[in-house]
Amino acid sequence: MFAKHVLVTAALATLAAAAMTTGAFAADNNAPSYDNFVSTKSRAEVKQQVLDARADGTLRPAGEVGEQVSTPVVGSPKTRAQLSAEVLQARANGSLVAAGQEGLHDTRPFVSSRDRAEIKAEARAEVRTHAFEQQYLP
Repeated sequence: MFAKHVLVTAALATLAAAAMTTGAFAADNNAPSYDNFVSTKSRAEVKQQVLDARADGTLRPAGEVGEQVSTPVVGSPKTRAQLSAEVLQARANGSLVAAGQEGLHDTRPFVSSRDRAEIKAEARAEVRTHAFEQQYLP
């Protein structure tokens, strides 16, 4: 008897959910109807229009209708050799920033108030006494 009540309750819940969902989708359908749409251009004209837009860089990528996409910059005032020379120069003087790290990298040189030997001696003494300070821990 108990199983029968559970089965009937589950079936009614499923039917109620299906009825509410169908009504909700029907009420939310604000999309325009294209049932009586008649095109003013032929398929060949539309294809050519797309090819022309792709060639001159004005073809928008697929996505939302209102989505604004910036147009890509085509060409550069500098030659490939000039850009390569700039990268090599930046690498040589230490100002080359790794890809994706723009704005996160401090390009100023670090100048310590202590020399390397002094820091190493201090760290060794801390290890011997097992008294690490926070400055040595990550």
